[in-house]
Amino acid sequence: MSAGKTAPGDVWVAHTREMRESPAWRYLPDTARRVLSLLELEHLKCGGAKNGGLVLTYNAIAGEKVRRRSIALAVRQCEALGFLRITHRGGGPWAGGKRRPSKYRLTYLVGTKKSPEPTHEWRALKTESEAAAALTGSQRPAGNIRGENAPRPWGAGPPEPGAKTPLLSRYSSHSAAVDAPAASPNGRPAWPTPPNSACRRPLPKSAPALPAKGCAK
Repeated sequence: MSAGKTAPGDVWVAHTREMRESPAWRYLPDTARRVLSLLELEHLKCGGAKNGGLVLTYNAIAGEKVRRRSIALAVRQCEALGFLRITHRGGGPWAGGKRRPSKYRLTYLVGTKKSPEPTHEWRALKTESEAAAALTGSQRPAGNIRGENAPRPWGAGPPEPGAKTPLLSRYSSHSAAVDAPAASPNGRPAWPTPPNSACRRPLPKSAPALPAKGCAK
């Protein structure tokens, strides 16, 4: 057994003072801490022998009262601050109709058997400004910028480099540019007009006056 490894029957999760006082830990959001805590529990259940192959599904996280819509962001925040690494990105369903879960490695844990040595990527963030910048960069996943996966007209090829990203119009099937719409004469944005607006009954310019109380005959 290599130095720093624990015996198979003596597994624990240790947080050093250096890590708990680090800028990365201080900037770690509460939901991200809960995800780390659940992964630490999986590490203990495996006897510390599967760090790097830890499996924690979204259903399991959501079952611990974590909003499903917040899980992906929490995982990205743990990774951006250096506490977590994704060793296998899940996806699917692929062959057999089963979805493959992601596998994780906690960078600060000491494990047993085939678990790798801790790498402590969180130490790379020396200042609070670096930790804040890393946390800000994790807000939106890479390759999923607004409009990148928007529908494109049938038969259209990939967008040219530097071209405007199309967004599907709200009222019609044609695409509109991401840029703000041109201003109308009154100074307000001129949004697309619904195609069926001509069929709608126009509203009266002024409502009829109601008789005053006590005067009706």
